[in-house]
Amino acid sequence: MYIVLVSFEAIEELEEEKLDKIIAFLPGFRKEKYLSIKHEEEKKRSLAASIAYVIAAGLFLSQSGEDEKKVFLKICKANDLMKYMNKLYVLDFKLLDKINKVSYLEHNKPQNPYFSYNLSHSGPYAVCGLAALDYELGLDIEVARKMPDKLLSRIMTEEEIRLCSCDEGLKLRFWTMKEAYLKAKGTGIRGANAEDFPPIKLIEDEYEVIKEEICGNPISFLYKKA
Repeated sequence: MYIVLVSFEAIEELEEEKLDKIIAFLPGFRKEKYLSIKHEEEKKRSLAASIAYVIAAGLFLSQSGEDEKKVFLKICKANDLMKYMNKLYVLDFKLLDKINKVSYLEHNKPQNPYFSYNLSHSGPYAVCGLAALDYELGLDIEVARKMPDKLLSRIMTEEEIRLCSCDEGLKLRFWTMKEAYLKAKGTGIRGANAEDFPPIKLIEDEYEVIKEEICGNPISFLYKKA
C-alpha cells in the first residue's frame, strides 16, 4: 500500500526539460485532463495529483502488488521527485499499460482493474492512496483553514459539534475523516448530511485510519477489505 504526497514546490523547482519529460510520461487520461485546464493553480493541482498517482501505481505494480506494508512518501523537492520518476522510466510497457487503464464508477469514483486508488488535493499539495484491488479506499487532505459553520452543522452530529466547538483543528480533522469516508464509499459530499456518516468512533472501528500532518495540514486515510 502506498500513500504518495507531491507538493507544488517539487514541481516548480524542475527545469523545463524535466517537466516536459514528466508530462509526456503521464497516462493518457491524466495528461488529457491536465492539458485541458486553463487556470494555473488548478493545472498545478492536476499535475501534482497525476504524478502522485503514477509514482504510487508504478511502485505498487513493480512490487507485484505487495500491500502488507504501508509506504508514505512525501515528495517536496525536485530531486526526490526525479528520483522516483527515474525508477518509473525503466518499467516495462506492460506495467505502464496497467497504470493507464481507468474507468469511473457512480459518482465519478475512479477505478483501475489492477488496484484501488483515491486522489485528493488542497492548497499546494496533492496526494494519492493506492492498494490492492480488494480494499475500499478513501482519503482527503485539507490545508489549515477555518471550516464554514453552516457546512459543519449539516454533516456533523450535535455531539461532534460540541466536541469541536473551541478547536478549529479538530473541526478540520473531523471534516477530512468524513470526506475520506464518503470517498471510500464512492459517494460525494454534495447533499450529504450527518445521518449519512457513522460516528467517528465507528469509522475507526470499521476502517483502519491513518492520520498525518503535513506542515499543519491534516490528511485522513481510511481503508478496509472490501
